[in-house]
Amino acid sequence: MAICILQSQHIHSSAETVLSTLCDHVRLNRFFNASFSIISAEEGVVRRQVTMLGYQFIEHVKQTDLYTLEYYIAGPSPVKNHSAMIKVNPLKAGCQLTYLIHCDAKWWQPTWLLRLLITHDLKKALIKLKAYCDAS
Repeated sequence: MAICILQSQHIHSSAETVLSTLCDHVRLNRFFNASFSIISAEEGVVRRQVTMLGYQFIEHVKQTDLYTLEYYIAGPSPVKNHSAMIKVNPLKAGCQLTYLIHCDAKWWQPTWLLRLLITHDLKKALIKLKAYCDAS
């Protein structure tokens, strides 16, 4: 069954600051409960290895426009068909970040539980991101 998660966060920093922070791939562990390392970066696509909860997987990340990042998991992963879009919309005072995740649970994963866990982790990450960017 398909899972769609949408979270939004107002941040007092500029959209450029927030996007720059999110593009600092190897330091994303400040916000997300995972470690990240760059495998390669070419032709506008960053391949990063993510280690989370004992799983290792590869994400392909691309900045699709001035204020949008998109990524997907390539190859084996803890869920099926995982992709996400992060949009940072500039406002007069700060910006509005919108984070959209799509994925499918594997046959043995309860969809409701996977949705709950991803939503919980994403909310925590966005609160940490806001605190970091607002303090900058």
